[in-house]
Amino acid sequence: MSHLAADDWDAINAFMVERIKIPACKGPAGHTGLDGSRWYGMIGAWDIQGFVICEACYLDLVTWNQLRTYFTATPTIKSEERIWTCDAAVPLIKEGLLRAITSRNRWDDLHPIFRRRMQYPSCVEMTKLQASSTHWYASKAVPDLVVCTACYLDHFFLDHASSWELLDLTAEQQQQQLVCAMQTVPIYAAWAGCKRVSMTENTDEYDGFEHLARLILESHPCSTDDMRNATWYAPENCTFDAFAICRRCLLAFMVIPDFAKGFKEFNFRRDGKWLCDFNPASPRFSKYLPKYEDAVNQGNFSIFSKYVSEHGPLPDCPRDQAYKNRKWFGKGLFTACELCYKDVIHGTSLASYLDCAVVPNEARCQMYSRRMRTLWQQACENNDLDSFLVLAKERMDAFLLMELEKQRQLAEMMMRSQRRNNLLLVSGMNSGTDGIISAMGVDNGTRYGNADIGFNWHTSLGAEGHQQFNQAMGMDVVQASADFAQLSPLIQRWATLQ
Repeated sequence: MSHLAADDWDAINAFMVERIKIPACKGPAGHTGLDGSRWYGMIGAWDIQGFVICEACYLDLVTWNQLRTYFTATPTIKSEERIWTCDAAVPLIKEGLLRAITSRNRWDDLHPIFRRRMQYPSCVEMTKLQASSTHWYASKAVPDLVVCTACYLDHFFLDHASSWELLDLTAEQQQQQLVCAMQTVPIYAAWAGCKRVSMTENTDEYDGFEHLARLILESHPCSTDDMRNATWYAPENCTFDAFAICRRCLLAFMVIPDFAKGFKEFNFRRDGKWLCDFNPASPRFSKYLPKYEDAVNQGNFSIFSKYVSEHGPLPDCPRDQAYKNRKWFGKGLFTACELCYKDVIHGTSLASYLDCAVVPNEARCQMYSRRMRTLWQQACENNDLDSFLVLAKERMDAFLLMELEKQRQLAEMMMRSQRRNNLLLVSGMNSGTDGIISAMGVDNGTRYGNADIGFNWHTSLGAEGHQQFNQAMGMDVVQASADFAQLSPLIQRWATLQ
């Protein structure tokens, strides 16, 4: 800050050059292994057990202001295998540090709150713990809105503590696993949306969040279970068979950015499948969410609605699963499904060179992989489709060779298994016959066998049955080491080309 005030751009530039070399904060994912990362804690009486922040956050939040007087100047180098996570990634702590920077006299008030936050398990950890492992808070305005201590402190304590009250759990409830409302996608999405509006428009949207949370909790839950009684919506320009979301997700995602008016209600049925497309378990949720975020950031609903109306009707990518009589885009032995064509190929400079046809024979999509998509981009940049097709053929040849070897080994294993079962069956029949003869006492005292198994049977069938049993038990049905040695390089080659 002093360099900025002094208009010392050489010093600022030197700092920025060094700062860009520091790895970004990994947040909750943390650092694993002996990565040599540098960590900073608080000093002296301010020290909080277990509290550390990464070097990136230390440089961004501490070194250039008065907070550096509370932190160690010498870092600890990570030299152990366990995961270290940066506590500045905790929402309460990051927001608290930012407020302490702008208000010099707030540190004494904020520090005890940091210490308190470090004493409680995170919301994610609470999914595996009993409710008694933390405290729980309920919204005074929306009593069914219940959150764990970590989420209460992270999201509501600093500005809206008076709107919450400590929940008194029964002894039975304390032994159960409670679900924090902020662990559910709709409630978290609604809160994130309200926070975004608050920051961009400099307003307090907490009352709006409470109103929205009440409507969300009153609607049918969005789940992977039976959703036939839910209310369903689709964009005006989209058929409900292509894309549909439940009322809970409409409220959570579409009301705040004013996108809800672009939806229509309908009676939903998609080939008997009742799953909201904004449920994280939906196959295309990971594709739809980035488009939704783009639309929100640009304030343009058509970015999202156009994408779902065009991509929603297309069948899911089959990846390496072979299909017959399906529509494909491609050239020669190269094939791409409709969805991957729309995602990656459509509109590129080489797209017009590909054919579109229903292929009667087996075909697989080759454009789902990141490597193939990168190769396509390079082919377009170099205007070189032929080289791309050669690489695509090499990739598919490697896959087919690996699959053929897998099928050969599986067939041999099935044959060995069948032979083993046959030997056990015949062995049982022969041994049973020998037992019957023995029980009837009609043998003449002769015993059957050989030097290897002894002479312990009343009939030759009994001796043969014992040999068959031994043969069956000695068979190696599963994959032999020699087979694996033959398959392993094929798997490795496929891994490099996939």
